[in-house]
Amino acid sequence: MLKVYLDQSAASRLIDKGSIARSDLYNGLLDLQSQTKIEVWASPHNAVELAIWSDRPRRQAVSLALEELTEGRRMLASHEFILLYEALGLINVAWPGASVRFEKFQSLAQDNQRLYSGLVAHMAALQEYDTSRGACEIIRTKRLSQLRQLRLLVSAKDCLELLINNPQLTAQTEPAFDACHENLPIEDIDQEIDTCRTKLKQVGKQKNIAQKLEKNRAQVVQRFMGSIAIPAIGVAIGGFHNLLELWDYSALVTEWDSPEEGIGSHMDCTALPDDLAGRFSSSSAKPDDYWALANLTLQRIVPLQWMPSIMLDFLSREMEKAFKTATEPTEGLTIDVDHISGLFYCDVLLTYDNKLKACVDTWLRNNSPRYGLPDRHCVGSLAALMRLAGNA
Repeated sequence: MLKVYLDQSAASRLIDKGSIARSDLYNGLLDLQSQTKIEVWASPHNAVELAIWSDRPRRQAVSLALEELTEGRRMLASHEFILLYEALGLINVAWPGASVRFEKFQSLAQDNQRLYSGLVAHMAALQEYDTSRGACEIIRTKRLSQLRQLRLLVSAKDCLELLINNPQLTAQTEPAFDACHENLPIEDIDQEIDTCRTKLKQVGKQKNIAQKLEKNRAQVVQRFMGSIAIPAIGVAIGGFHNLLELWDYSALVTEWDSPEEGIGSHMDCTALPDDLAGRFSSSSAKPDDYWALANLTLQRIVPLQWMPSIMLDFLSREMEKAFKTATEPTEGLTIDVDHISGLFYCDVLLTYDNKLKACVDTWLRNNSPRYGLPDRHCVGSLAALMRLAGNA
């Protein structure tokens, strides 16, 4: 049986356009599921996008359709947890003595799943369910993502040189950006976006920058992975008490210089600071030491993960197009990146977004052997899914 994840372009087609009637896509998925050929999954990213819809009758209809297809229980964890789960799996392989506690991860992930499953259920049950407070923060996140992209486009040459040559500086600029905009009203963020749009028109097309990014894409993705993935993993971990329970830190320190041979040959040989190692050996480590060790561990592990690689590959390709055309990517670009994470747990990504499908297909074709992935597929229609399910 194939696990099928619907991105938002697919989920929104569960209901016919301009009505609240079930669509042919919904009926086709339901039929395949009744034949036990597929099982449909949703994610927090579906819930997030539905929460900002202003058409509440349609929002309710799509939410109800998702609830029925997923039987109110097949909800993925958000992408931060998928990144954490992949990292924990690699840590467990590299340092078996660290005794990764997957049951702690499952507890954290299930809380996340229940939260968003409940949101979809509320929107399905109550047409007038008020999501405005949460929607405001979702819109804010999308606007900030849009502003980041525009700032990169406007100062492309300097930013690209930074991405290629100085990954440490890249990682340092992200918190500074967040701090500057932490309490900024959405209206002020929109004003900055308008200013950047004006500058982008003045800058014009930047085909040479696009070519440079394309030439160095693999290097950019690899170097930018840590500054994107590690903070996201930190969001999934949450507080220190969760961090403390994820693995055995003293055992990790003991095995630090001798990871398992199969995986160790692909890892950076990052030395553990003597004073940090000493505090763990003497059982005098403080909370900051645990966070420091976790960060150093993830710096060695994240470059081996395939999920951040495919997410950032899509992001870089969209930025290349933006440089060539002097137009910004859509404000939903960050959400598109998050939707890709559904491929970690599911066999199939169903999307009607042609640019997303093209990028995912290219990445899977070029990188599946490198990461030793099980079969993953991206399909762009119900007919394609039916063919795939018939051959599974």
